[in-house]
Amino acid sequence: MLRKLTDKDFKVMPWKNGKGTTTELYRIDVGSEMAFRVSTAKVEHSGPFSDFSGYDRTLVNLGPSNMQLAIDGQDARTLAALEHIHFDGGAKAHCEVRSPCDDLNFFCRKEQFFASTIVRRLKKPEFIPLLANSGWFLFVVSGRLCAHGPQGRETLLGPREVLIQDLGGATGQDRLMLASASEDVCVLIAVSFRQS
Repeated sequence: MLRKLTDKDFKVMPWKNGKGTTTELYRIDVGSEMAFRVSTAKVEHSGPFSDFSGYDRTLVNLGPSNMQLAIDGQDARTLAALEHIHFDGGAKAHCEVRSPCDDLNFFCRKEQFFASTIVRRLKKPEFIPLLANSGWFLFVVSGRLCAHGPQGRETLLGPREVLIQDLGGATGQDRLMLASASEDVCVLIAVSFRQS
């Protein structure tokens, strides 16, 4: 079953290190532990990231400014808006920003969940590949999006809105047709996920 989520469905909570807040968009627990989570955060100041040992992490810089991310003491990598990086959630990660930016993060418990991400700018209808027999998560960064789901069902999404296909309700389809529903280019992030 497809579910559209908006800001009233999201949960705001403090960072684990207490230096900011995160907005939890979607989460799956296995037993009493978080197994998969997607969240956004506003990065207003430079500093260390929270420790998420036991998780694989993917971060997408939503902009508007660049961020520099140094992981385990290696040379910092500059992430422009809409660029992403995968890293171990337990790594020592330090972020440098000159002006505030937002990011989207998803966390997969090691050996429990696997996920992949696609960032797209849409001007015309396009099929987005998904993991077979997986759940998926669409996040609209800007513009308006029309998603064509099973049985021809259409769902309209605006900026910072989400469309979810829960793992238990996966249809087995391996692609989804998406189209911009505004004159501007629609920017979206598609995450497909499944249990390992």
